Amino acid sequence: MQLLDPGTLTRMALVFVHLLAFSAATAAVAFGDYAFFGHGKANPTLLQKSAQGAKLALLVLWATGLGLTAIDTGMDPAVLAAKGKLLAKIAVVSVLSLNGVALHYLAFPRFTQRQSDPWQAAILPTVLGAISTTSWLFAAFLGASKALAPVPATTLLNLYALALLVATLVALAWVRPRVAARLHGASRPK
Repeated sequence: MQLLDPGTLTRMALVFVHLLAFSAATAAVAFGDYAFFGHGKANPTLLQKSAQGAKLALLVLWATGLGLTAIDTGMDPAVLAAKGKLLAKIAVVSVLSLNGVALHYLAFPRFTQRQSDPWQAAILPTVLGAISTTSWLFAAFLGASKALAPVPATTLLNLYALALLVATLVALAWVRPRVAARLHGASRPK
């Protein structure tokens, strides 16, 4: 029986931890949605815990993703430039990360304070939520689709932009009313 070389074992371990972190992030995001849309008023404690879980998972995803990138490309700029799918995934995860910061600092505070105009106040959390959902799904799509390897980054990013546009329009039409209703009844901070 032939053993795998250390490089292959390292790559396999990174992929496994990457998948575990993605699963943890999915659970954290689901708990965050439940904290806001679940029964009764928004639960700021659960929302904060889910945000911390998503942040930790995202940090692990970045670490393992960069480790895999280093193994696969040696961080050679010429090799990186030739990998459209990888460049698109880095761009999507960068948007996802920045969007997470915006959610935490701009949207989440609205969930615990009564809003004088909930319909207007619901726009930002709704748009950021649409960006978050689309970005998580698109990053997973890129990660799971080996057939996309030869597709140029610009094509993939155009598809991502289209997905963001559609998701935002759908969210504003169907999710915003629910967010506004929840913001109208938001509990005041103690």
